[in-house]
Amino acid sequence: MNRKMKDIQGFSEYLAGAIGERLEEKDHRKLDVRPGEVIKTNDQKLHCLNITSDEEQAAPVVYIDTLFERYEEGESIDELADEAYYVTLDILEAELPPDVLDMYEDVGRENLSIHVLGTERNREYLKTHMHRDLGNGFAAVCDIRVSDGMGGAWRTTLTYDNMDMVGDDEDEVMEYAMSNSAYIDPPVMFSIEKMVKMMETNRYSGMAGIHVSPGTSCYILTNKSKWYGASSLFYPGMAKEIAEKIGEGYYALPVSLSEFYIIPESKDRAGIKKLSRTLYEANRSVVDSDEVLSDRVLYYSMKDSELKTVAMHAPGN
Repeated sequence: MNRKMKDIQGFSEYLAGAIGERLEEKDHRKLDVRPGEVIKTNDQKLHCLNITSDEEQAAPVVYIDTLFERYEEGESIDELADEAYYVTLDILEAELPPDVLDMYEDVGRENLSIHVLGTERNREYLKTHMHRDLGNGFAAVCDIRVSDGMGGAWRTTLTYDNMDMVGDDEDEVMEYAMSNSAYIDPPVMFSIEKMVKMMETNRYSGMAGIHVSPGTSCYILTNKSKWYGASSLFYPGMAKEIAEKIGEGYYALPVSLSEFYIIPESKDRAGIKKLSRTLYEANRSVVDSDEVLSDRVLYYSMKDSELKTVAMHAPGN
């Protein structure tokens, strides 16, 4: 290969052609290999190869962004194409899971739940995924829990293309999802000291409940699975319950998709502006880009019984 690929589009087209030719020689099924893109959380665009056939509903996907980075660093495109080919073979020869859509008919609405994303960072993602606007720059996205056939379960996100499998009334479906969430993945809140200690000793058990300790200056709020744990703040009635147990209003800092820091109002010694600036800087230097939830600092007022945005750091201030 003498011609240097200038971008990932050309790279993916080359890989698709090379892999397609080799698959055609090896496999009698009609396989189609085409470059594609997938929009993930926080509107991250991943490049991939989609492998489809007339015989399979599920379409295997081979992600190639890392391969392209290695190509840019000087590795041979033909060697990388070989690697992608063998990855493709492994996927094709593995036993593919049933198509999710085929399983929906056996899943009741009691298996619907939510996870929460920031609207500013997910404009493209939210165009295709069923969601409810929660205000303050947050949106609840609808999930569905599906049995893995071995006594466990996994969750996938509902899109507008497949929502009819659980109902055609979006408001009704989202209402079920919101109300089920605390049951499917219960909230967990401990003091930051307690939570850190549990993590360091590998003793985090996901003990459900809002655990309040006198004098605590900061709590970590997540959920039992720690999968999109920050979502638990938006479970119906949860924001109010936290305030009632703490005994006062509080600030809520979305430190990642997995956690909120909950700071009782009387324990805020830094001030809102500093909290906001710290959150903004952490989202750009500490938190992985795919784990950022929002730059907004929220405040729960016991007087008004609502969450509202009280700060959002502006660069240069």
